[in-house]
Amino acid sequence: MTKKSMNVARIATTSALGIALVVGGTSVAFAHGAKDHARSNDHHGARGHRHESNGTISALTATTPGTLTLTMRDGSTVTYTTTAATTYFEGRTSATSSALAVGEHVDVALNATTPTMADSVRVDLVKFEGKITALTGVAGAATITLSGPNNTTRTVMVTSTTTFEMKGQTATFSSLVVGAEIGASGLEATNNTLSAQSIRVSAPEVNNDKTLRSYGTISALTATTPGTLTLTMRDGSTVTYTTTAATTYFEGRTSATSSALAVGEHVDVALNA
Repeated sequence: MTKKSMNVARIATTSALGIALVVGGTSVAFAHGAKDHARSNDHHGARGHRHESNGTISALTATTPGTLTLTMRDGSTVTYTTTAATTYFEGRTSATSSALAVGEHVDVALNATTPTMADSVRVDLVKFEGKITALTGVAGAATITLSGPNNTTRTVMVTSTTTFEMKGQTATFSSLVVGAEIGASGLEATNNTLSAQSIRVSAPEVNNDKTLRSYGTISALTATTPGTLTLTMRDGSTVTYTTTAATTYFEGRTSATSSALAVGEHVDVALNA
């Protein structure tokens, strides 16, 4: 089949204003599937004059005073006492003892005179990175599906307290679109599900003409209005965009219609800013 060259005029971040068939590929590469704890897993450490203990919660009691048992990297366990004066954090956000759960990785700041007593307990946040492959729900109650390593997927839950950032500036839920690269930090609910406290959105690729673009091979499409256009990228991931009555189409530099699109064609999709 002869490859056509098409310029997608404008596609609203998930909605197309114009589409063009072209030979080419995206030139931006991102790291996928990173999952990191904010702190090291050292057994004991000193920060200033305060001693800390780091480990995974293996047991706890919610009474006051209560107890907190950590399992260290070497498999040993240590139990600390929590009191009414103990403070709690999720990352840098103030929390309560209810934030603690078995399986979480925590940093415990120890009392200087009673080293088995916890002055503060900080739950380490987990980070997921990847490309959004699906987005459902609304601001304050949404579910993001991310591409992960080795063709796996991860889920990020957006809540009413989730914050957003893009290009170092405060952003909103509307900055999330299928195909965007994000880094989400929060508490891991299960092995592959994260409740996001914050989401950093990587800006899409910008060409010299300042137009946001996406390149790929059409793997699926619907001809309705609005319709959908699914692209397969060079890394094998797929992204779906919505076409509208305002979407324009081109074959090379020649104006065309949506009927010019076909599965297997390589296209250049100009995205709505």
